[in-house]
Amino acid sequence: MKAPYTTNSHYIRYPKTIDKVIDCIIVANKDLFGRIPYVMLQACMQNRQEYKVVLFNQQSLFVAQNARRARPSKAFSKRPHYKLLEFAETVVQDLKVKCPDFLFDGLVRVDIFQNQNGDMVVNELESLEACYYTTDDVDMIFSQKLVKYWEIRMKHYISVVDQIIVLLSKK
Repeated sequence: MKAPYTTNSHYIRYPKTIDKVIDCIIVANKDLFGRIPYVMLQACMQNRQEYKVVLFNQQSLFVAQNARRARPSKAFSKRPHYKLLEFAETVVQDLKVKCPDFLFDGLVRVDIFQNQNGDMVVNELESLEACYYTTDDVDMIFSQKLVKYWEIRMKHYISVVDQIIVLLSKK
């Protein structure tokens, strides 16, 4: 069980039974009330290696640096990570079909684990405020790209609102 917005296991618990899950929820409510709106229950993976694939407008760009590094023996993907990047794109495409209201604009990050059968599985999907850190050069270039993208999008949204206001004022 973990709280959102808590990178590096800031608030994480490992309940082993349903009763312990309920106890953890009660304690989390007391500890986090007014600061963090919810906790989530996630499967605990035997292989805790996780890859964070960064996509921009539904296209995989790179694998972000992990907050924690697993031993090389736990790695299930090797550079240039073609299968991992393809898997992340497929996840986003499938989600877009099944959940068209998800915000796919700009940045999306797909966090991927491997299960006991060797299959890649999604741990988390994040958008808007997803951490995308990698090397300093790529961070800077990607940050600039994101800022420019949202400047253009916001100008578009503002112009649409202006047009609606003009239309409504004519009525």
